[in-house]
Amino acid sequence: MIHRFFVWLFFALLSVFSGNAFPRERIREPKHNSRREKRIVEAQTRRQRDYAVNSKTSKQYSMMPMPRKRRK
Repeated sequence: MIHRFFVWLFFALLSVFSGNAFPRERIREPKHNSRREKRIVEAQTRRQRDYAVNSKTSKQYSMMPMPRKRRK
C-alpha cells in the first residue's frame, strides 16, 4: 500500500516537473517569443540609429566592443 503511494507520488512529481500538469506554459510561450522579437527589432533600430548618428553615446551603446580600424 505504501509502496503504491510512493509510486503514485513519483509519477505525480514527474508529471509536474515535466510540465504536463501545467498546460498554461505552452499558452504563455508565444508572448515570450514576441517579446524577444520586439527586443531584437529594438536592437536593430538602435544599431541603425548608431550608424546614422555618429556620436559618443551611440558608439558607447553600439554592439561592437572594438572600434573599427581605418583602411590605409
